[in-house]
Amino acid sequence: MNDGILKIAFLHRAKDPYTYERIKYFVNKKHIVYSIIFDLGEKIPLQFDFVQFKLRKTILDKIPLVKRCIHYYEIKKIIQQIKPDVIHVVNSLNLIYLNYKSDILKVIENQGSDVIYTPKNFKFLIPYYKYM
Repeated sequence: MNDGILKIAFLHRAKDPYTYERIKYFVNKKHIVYSIIFDLGEKIPLQFDFVQFKLRKTILDKIPLVKRCIHYYEIKKIIQQIKPDVIHVVNSLNLIYLNYKSDILKVIENQGSDVIYTPKNFKFLIPYYKYM
């Protein structure tokens, strides 16, 4: 952190308008912002100044937990490259990325469906949620 300026990395879906509002807020406050997104073929708004990393697309990206494992090291490499002060992870299924051993401030943004509906509909995720 230099002169109160933070380097903030957001991990999120490309079409999440709420995350882009948060990114815009931090960009307007003169922080350095990175956006790390899964390539789901979604349109990406580039209305303001931030750096975007699009993860490689694989055939297994349609399987929620498998997608997280496939991209684990790719995201880790990006994080090591940009050395952010904060990593802001959107969606509870992305909790696995908070396991990175580093002194980065880690923030998880739970969405209502993440903590209410997902464990009810996918019982096998309950131990994963509890562990994380």
